[in-house]
Amino acid sequence: MKRRVNLYAPSLLPERARLTLPRLIVASVVVLVLAIAVGVMLNFQSRGLEKQLAAARDSQTQQSAELARLAAQVRAHQPRPELVAKVEQARKQLESFQRLTSVLDQDELLTHPGFSNLMADLASSADNQVWLERFQLARDQVLLSGQARRAAAVPAWLDKLGQQPSLQGRAVSQLSIKGEAGKPVHFVAGHGLASKEESQ
Repeated sequence: MKRRVNLYAPSLLPERARLTLPRLIVASVVVLVLAIAVGVMLNFQSRGLEKQLAAARDSQTQQSAELARLAAQVRAHQPRPELVAKVEQARKQLESFQRLTSVLDQDELLTHPGFSNLMADLASSADNQVWLERFQLARDQVLLSGQARRAAAVPAWLDKLGQQPSLQGRAVSQLSIKGEAGKPVHFVAGHGLASKEESQ
């Protein structure tokens, strides 16, 4: 009987090299391809950002020019005559109401129980064509004076005023309108009371 003894151990075998020349070449090629791809992508993104930056600068330049143009327009802007006229009319109306308030503060009508209703009715009948400068009330007598943009606006305003609860039953028997055509006119309307112009 033959017996064999295996004296060849696996540790005696040569180790296989993990990094061989072909593997090194393949790895180098892969790394090079990845580096090129990343570079191309970064270059593309950089160009896109440069275009966006250029567009933003152009937009900023246009907006600066537009802002400068608008600023020049604002500096050169002159108020329109019709707006100036409206402001002046509003100022006159305010002054008229202020004078009216100062007169009424000293008037005996303040003690009349319906005075607040009367003032509310006068305010609700306000018209941008007519502004009241002075009025007098005494029982069934009334006197109204003021100005209007045109003569035809006065009767319409008086009709509207006569429909108010606190002024119902008060007749207007006299109406005087003075002024030139195309310009504001002065009017006096009332019953039983004489205006300063008539008394003079």
